[in-house]
Amino acid sequence: MTNNGLHILIRTAKNLKSYLERRAKYEPQVNPLVRTVDGWATDLSRISSKFGRAITSSPQSIFFLIPPLCPTKSTIYEQFLDTKQPNGLIIAGSQYIEWNDCIAHIHFEDETATAINSGNSLIAVGMESGNINLYSSQSYQKEKVLRHGAPVDLVKFNPLGSF
Repeated sequence: MTNNGLHILIRTAKNLKSYLERRAKYEPQVNPLVRTVDGWATDLSRISSKFGRAITSSPQSIFFLIPPLCPTKSTIYEQFLDTKQPNGLIIAGSQYIEWNDCIAHIHFEDETATAINSGNSLIAVGMESGNINLYSSQSYQKEKVLRHGAPVDLVKFNPLGSF
């Protein structure tokens, strides 16, 4: 799977949410299947953001490695791990119950971030070292590194948000 595949997961989540919003105008949302679809819409976007690198490098991890790492009240956790079949990873100890608000964390190794900005499809992080790291705003994967040479105080995109 590529970063484009992650974009498809996020787009699918948005489409499911839109479908449920349109459906709510005509029918009450008391059906338990509606709750399941809503849960998958949330989970798909959170999974692609939180586990993007693992999914792109090993797509089959979605079946056995990712669900145990998800919150215990998430739809993916409930559907894959509620079967009581010990076919994958089992986590011992404390686990999150719900998804937390942090969907991305970027570790800069030995560098210090000094400026940040976002465009249409990129997030630019200026570093004290003079590097400008460009990350995909969909997968949070590093796309490029620009070498400025001096500490970066300000990062700006053009009005269209592409450069």
